[in-house]
Amino acid sequence: MLSTIFPENEYMQAFLADFSLRPSCYACPAKGGKSGSDLTIGDFWGIEKIAPEIDDDKGCSLVIVHTDKKVNRLSNNSILSEISLRQDPFKGNPNYYTSPYQPVNRAFFFSQFGKNGFCKAWKKTMSTKLQDRILRKIYQLL
Repeated sequence: MLSTIFPENEYMQAFLADFSLRPSCYACPAKGGKSGSDLTIGDFWGIEKIAPEIDDDKGCSLVIVHTDKKVNRLSNNSILSEISLRQDPFKGNPNYYTSPYQPVNRAFFFSQFGKNGFCKAWKKTMSTKLQDRILRKIYQLL
């Protein structure tokens, strides 16, 4: 199994820089609990500041319950810890309310991805070489 830390992993770099998101993610209509779902599940970014007693540095999931129907079902689950909304679990999770900005060079990245594959496209998109910077600027003008 391949395992690398994210600074050495091009896919994680692209993901965390919002390059590899679906186009709909940049204008998501389901932000702020507007999806109509019973639950929202995601990574609990910032858990170490909000509830350090349950932070184990291995990652923590956040389950946001939108309906009473699911509150009753989940309240008996011993795995879950309830964190009061007064502690603002969204402080480290701003994407719950806002869509990410589409990166300026996202279209360039995907044009290169189609021609050269993921790793070469990412390197060209992030390159500081003058010729690559010029190529990206020309692509933006098209």
